[in-house]
Amino acid sequence: MFALPFTKAAREKKRRKVVFKTTREFIYSHEDLPAFGSSNEKMGELRAALAERDSARCADLLAELDPPKSFQGCREWLDILVVSISVAMAFRAYFYEPFNIPTGSMQPTLYGNHSETIAPDQVGVWDTTPLKWGKWLVTGKMYECFKAPFAGFLEFNQTDTGHYDMRVVEYETIYNPMTRQTEVRLSPGTSQPIVKRKSDSMLVPTDVLHPTETGDGPYRLRFAELPNGLRPGAYVKAGQVLWSGFVVTGDFLFVNRWLWNFRHPRRGDVMIFSTTGVSPARKIHWRGRKYPGPNGEYYNLAQGTHYIKRMTGTPGETLTITNGHLVVDGVQPMEPLRIR
Repeated sequence: MFALPFTKAAREKKRRKVVFKTTREFIYSHEDLPAFGSSNEKMGELRAALAERDSARCADLLAELDPPKSFQGCREWLDILVVSISVAMAFRAYFYEPFNIPTGSMQPTLYGNHSETIAPDQVGVWDTTPLKWGKWLVTGKMYECFKAPFAGFLEFNQTDTGHYDMRVVEYETIYNPMTRQTEVRLSPGTSQPIVKRKSDSMLVPTDVLHPTETGDGPYRLRFAELPNGLRPGAYVKAGQVLWSGFVVTGDFLFVNRWLWNFRHPRRGDVMIFSTTGVSPARKIHWRGRKYPGPNGEYYNLAQGTHYIKRMTGTPGETLTITNGHLVVDGVQPMEPLRIR
């Protein structure tokens, strides 16, 4: 007789089918084991109950022969989780690896993490917490508004992730009766000011301070400036807006790890490489100027990060830039079109 799927009779019929299926699987998988052979009375009773289509008796005998383990559901989920993570890590290590472009050095072909400055009074309701997280999932844009938590001086430190670590630093002060002014207190025996407190890190995209420099750096800190004119060392008041705008997540790529097993890299291929161990031996010269690194050194390559570049030369070639065009061994390459 036909039973509707939501009725009690239909549910009972489905449960009986599951019991009989589990019973058959148990018998077929254990009948060759010595402990569950023909001499085992319970196995004989289980076969008889299956032949008689007695689902209740089958369920009771299964519980005796194969008692349910504690936390059975948790164990199954743990097994699935471990296998899934192992497969994903193996796939990432040997086949394809996701990569987020950290800087705008490949723009406009590929966009890295960048920013769009906007005034706080121009944002909409979708840019408020918690709705802004939904907007970020859809558009990749996250609204940020950095304010000075207390009065102090701006400090910037360049990172390898396409951001500047911006903080507000408050120094200890002392009243000088000779000049009748409040001065910054210095550490005894040195000219270093004593830090009273420092704000939490505020990660500002690099192009906020260097809108005309989209490369991977190192950037010229002495030319860094926020859109509102604030520079490193500037004094800010408590609650003052330092920067307000959208942080746009860069493009995501899948890095092909197995392709080079079948062919060599070609001119025009987009390559991602680690800078670890790459010697930053040369100084940076551009139009007669030298741009120092964060500690005064003249680096042309940041260490301990990943760069994404388009391959323009292969081993043994001599590359030059003439009038803004790539020249290889004295000839301007015409193929592929993307490197002209």
